[in-house]
Amino acid sequence: MHAGVAFIAEEVIDASPDNAPGVWGSDLQVQLTLSGEMDDALVDRIWRTLTNRWAAVAWDESSGFDINKDPH
Repeated sequence: MHAGVAFIAEEVIDASPDNAPGVWGSDLQVQLTLSGEMDDALVDRIWRTLTNRWAAVAWDESSGFDINKDPH
């Protein structure tokens, strides 16, 4: 987890240069690094935990903001 607007601003701007998903000004970034065989159930539990606590926007390197993660 990374906290602080200034700390994550560069990555957020790179991911969303036109602020289309409304992520500018975010003050928390959670990065999940997966290796080997992915455990979808575990990833879903982590995602639900995050979205139960904070408003969240999903992003990944291959899908960008088109990743299929509904925060509700």
